[in-house]
Amino acid sequence: MKMTPQCNPVLHYTKQPLLPQNNQVVVLNSSTTKKLQKTERKKRKNRIKCVIVGDKQVGKTSLAVSYSNDSFPNEYVPTAYDNYNVDVLVDDEPVRLEICDTAGEELGASLRRLCYPGTDVFMLCFSVVRPSSFESACKRWADELTRLGAPVVLVGCQSDLLNDFEVISNLSRQHQKTVATARAQELARRLNATYVVTSAKTCNNLKEAFDEAITSALKRRHRHKKWWLKLCCWKR
Repeated sequence: MKMTPQCNPVLHYTKQPLLPQNNQVVVLNSSTTKKLQKTERKKRKNRIKCVIVGDKQVGKTSLAVSYSNDSFPNEYVPTAYDNYNVDVLVDDEPVRLEICDTAGEELGASLRRLCYPGTDVFMLCFSVVRPSSFESACKRWADELTRLGAPVVLVGCQSDLLNDFEVISNLSRQHQKTVATARAQELARRLNATYVVTSAKTCNNLKEAFDEAITSALKRRHRHKKWWLKLCCWKR
């Protein structure tokens, strides 16, 4: 199956497709090697660190794996800390997106916080069919991220389950409902974040969620650069 880049012309952004496993081996000459080395240096220079947080079993790992590997994990495996690298183009400039998938359990808090330094953007995840995970996002996670100061993208995961009769019936028996869009948008405003509803299984809005993370990080970096230039000019 031919794989094509996922593009967003509005954001001038391209996520490169994964190479098929049966790709031909290409012998590189010195000129090609230098170009690849230059591109690699640019990727490292333009690195964006995106840390995914949220309660356990809300779809954080599925989000990271589906985006980075173009595949959906069918089995749940508790995460301690996983790292995924995705190369993208933004305005024709190579950027390396480093996705850090963290544990949602309180027991893993100390390990999770070790990966916070240097974070450019956070993705705060909850499940749209698990109201308790949204309440946790409003209290525990919102308080933690507000103190850190990095941009946040609020992600409502598992939207494919909104049409699952068994899931909705179980919620009804517990006198609960799915998370309303208005409530999620209210939390997003509080965090000065963008809200995106996604499904890692169907890939609905999957790329859009990471688009928001990338552009939020780059906008913040640009603002800081302008502020630093003004400061340097003022010092002169």
